[in-house]
Amino acid sequence: MGIAITELTPVEQTALVTQYARALDSRWPRPILGDTLADEIAAKIDYDFQALGVPSSAVRQTALRAKMLDEQVRGFISEHPDAVVVALDAGLDTGMLRVKPPATVDWYNVDLPNVIALRNELVPGDGRRSTCIRRASGCRLD
Repeated sequence: MGIAITELTPVEQTALVTQYARALDSRWPRPILGDTLADEIAAKIDYDFQALGVPSSAVRQTALRAKMLDEQVRGFISEHPDAVVVALDAGLDTGMLRVKPPATVDWYNVDLPNVIALRNELVPGDGRRSTCIRRASGCRLD
């Protein structure tokens, strides 16, 4: 049995769609992003992902978007090794682990409280994890 997500609101559950799309991409014979960790994370969640009915076009779009963002971030931090990266609505994305920024880069993952709690439980940290919980009144660092 996987991790239950009963505490997620419908808005917070949207993070599961992109997670599943990245997981599906990683299973393809010729993946676009190839994020096998996305598939490992999805496998730990007690959720009927197949019921989402994610079409292959959405899988391609999600994987291409993540790949392009990764490339843009890599390029930016190569020019600015002391950059600050803010991943808004980070969901369960493993962009920081894919990009592998140097220790001089500060990376903040911002999302809603229950998504951040799930993220902290499922996404492996690299010892530099910084998360920010998004609230109507602002943002609180964890």
